[in-house]
Amino acid sequence: MTAVPDDERARAKQAFFDAVPGDAQAVERSRKLWQIAYDDDGQNTEAAAYLGASTVLAAAHARWPWDKGNLAKQGMALLDRAVAEQPENLEVRFLRGMTNYRLPGFLGRTKLATEDLQIVAGRAQAAADSGDLPRPLAAAALYHYGLLLEGRGDRAAAAASFREAGEVGPDTPGGRAAAGRLAAAAAESP
Repeated sequence: MTAVPDDERARAKQAFFDAVPGDAQAVERSRKLWQIAYDDDGQNTEAAAYLGASTVLAAAHARWPWDKGNLAKQGMALLDRAVAEQPENLEVRFLRGMTNYRLPGFLGRTKLATEDLQIVAGRAQAAADSGDLPRPLAAAALYHYGLLLEGRGDRAAAAASFREAGEVGPDTPGGRAAAGRLAAAAAESP
């Protein structure tokens, strides 16, 4: 089993996170880099997870519905395999949770997204403090899990999740979004 060198892994991760906002070129760059890592070592769970997540993102940019469906299925299968191999890996769970979170409800992945984000959110603070989960991912998991709780009408639990996101990563996109959500809720309160 060949490990992906740290500099290549960092470059591939950066390409993935550049792709998340919807940049089609970044999506393809991420897929290519993670495909190389996966082809080099098909047993690398991290490579499978990032390739799967990149492939799901690519589905959004596919021109034809059948291509969208095929890419989404391929990506979901890689993500499911990665979580099955390493269910305690919070980064892998985060990737599956967030990519499933963004999928249309008719694909039936909402419950899985909620479960993954709940698991990551429940361990985010400790994992970020120990260095097992990057702070931006921990804060993003807490923020998005808070949105899911808010959508279910559990405002108190959502607010707690938003507060924790701000504590875990105050200078991260998830932490800033959570702070904005808390400020908006405070402005609405009598």
